[in-house]
Amino acid sequence: MPYKSSLHLHTAEDPTEQGFVKYTIYELIDRASALDFKILALTCHNFFAYKNEYGDYAKNKGILLIPGIEITIKKNDGTDAHVVVLNCNAGAKKIKNLNDLKEYKKSHPEIFIIAAHPNFHFNVSLGLKTLEENIEIFDAIENSWFYCWLINLNNGAKRIAKKYHKPFIATADLHQIKGLNQDYALIEAENLTPSAIFTAIKNNRFTNYSEPKSLYLMFEFVWQTLLYQFTKPKSSENESN
Repeated sequence: MPYKSSLHLHTAEDPTEQGFVKYTIYELIDRASALDFKILALTCHNFFAYKNEYGDYAKNKGILLIPGIEITIKKNDGTDAHVVVLNCNAGAKKIKNLNDLKEYKKSHPEIFIIAAHPNFHFNVSLGLKTLEENIEIFDAIENSWFYCWLINLNNGAKRIAKKYHKPFIATADLHQIKGLNQDYALIEAENLTPSAIFTAIKNNRFTNYSEPKSLYLMFEFVWQTLLYQFTKPKSSENESN
């Protein structure tokens, strides 16, 4: 059966997002349940937020909650990039660069790595050149929610996904709960386990649901993000788990 999934999600449990992300993991799970989601991945920024009680709460709602993290790594040119690592443990926080990512994957073959918004620049993206040079690391490439009819930086990433036969999967990269049902994938997995889900994605047994956003929505998100970056408490920047 197809499972409705969202594999890139942020919540208020992340200390680096406090004051920006307004909903808790429990509120997210409740909302996801109401929208018939069956798979969620908790991927806070450089913070392994997953707890067993979160997974149990999701399970009681008929949802598989996959532990994950969105880590910031250094590229070879010294700039930063974001990468989503799913089905990992807290040790993934120690990944600092592409070599660390490769080594972690070797020692944890059960994980699934997504190239997050790889063509969006601003010290949050791999860039298409780095993505292509290191394509063997990545199990999938993200079809980011952040695009409109006029601007779509997903197109370059989609070309690379097609060239190297990598899954190109839609995610919400959720920071505002109102966007949960706007970008997701229906995954044709054999059962509701991480291994079955990842196998299905690798075999392109999924359907993306994603629509262009309004320019107003994109501008609103950028403005809110910039405002938060300039006003967030300094202590939140260096929190760790």
